[in-house]
Amino acid sequence: MPRAVRSPADFWSGALFAGFGIAFAVAALAYEPGRATRMGPGFFPFALAVVLSLIGLATLVRSWLRAGPPPLGLTSRPMVLVLGAVVAFGAMLHALGLAAALCFVVLVSASASSRFRWPRALLLAGAVSGLSVLVFATALQLPIPVLGRWLGG
Repeated sequence: MPRAVRSPADFWSGALFAGFGIAFAVAALAYEPGRATRMGPGFFPFALAVVLSLIGLATLVRSWLRAGPPPLGLTSRPMVLVLGAVVAFGAMLHALGLAAALCFVVLVSASASSRFRWPRALLLAGAVSGLSVLVFATALQLPIPVLGRWLGG
């Protein structure tokens, strides 16, 4: 890490964001980008990757300008819970459906926080699940089961 860095946490966050952004931008180049008026399948992923890279670069610059705390140590429990919940979502989507799988993901991911409280987590799970069903299944009419085969869908 360069010596002039005043906020190590911002430095490493910016480096991570910029690195992932650049990696995803390179991966998005494998798809046809199209044009702004007629977007191809690679346009949106590339645009998101560029935005992520710019956020990373801005955070890197901020690490030299503002003093900040050192990075916190990594703990394995939250990482395992959040990553496991995302993998489980993919595995459970067709069996349980969008609504139940999202509730599961939100509840398990929220439990990774030291500030976890059941009432707030249940409210968040219901809101995320309901809004996602409205947006993806109803408005966009994506072929995602709202209730999976295990729940009679």
